[in-house]
Amino acid sequence: MKFLYYAHSKRTYGTRKEKKELRLIKKQFPDHTIVNPAELDFVNMHEENIMDECKAIVRQVHTVVASEFSGHVGRGVFEELTEKSRAKKYILRKKRFIENFSLRVVDKNDWRYCYGEIVES
Repeated sequence: MKFLYYAHSKRTYGTRKEKKELRLIKKQFPDHTIVNPAELDFVNMHEENIMDECKAIVRQVHTVVASEFSGHVGRGVFEELTEKSRAKKYILRKKRFIENFSLRVVDKNDWRYCYGEIVES
């Protein structure tokens, strides 16, 4: 069984954007089980511990698909994408799955929304 981690902004948890992206991911990767952090139980956990758990998951999955929020990624998604793992990593931009990309820090003080940006290679 193959697992896919869906890295996305907390601002999109439970939204139409999340539902649409999940449909696209399921269509593109029908043989993968999707791990959606929005569905994981992190009650009473400190943000740092949550990130440690998410990065541990990233190290175990076969694929990571990340999406942007308003053209940027927060620090959490940035760290998930830069976590050392053997997983194939993609950016879901509109309906395209981009495999060749680089990341750059835009505002190291804005951890939630505009921490980094993804540049297509």
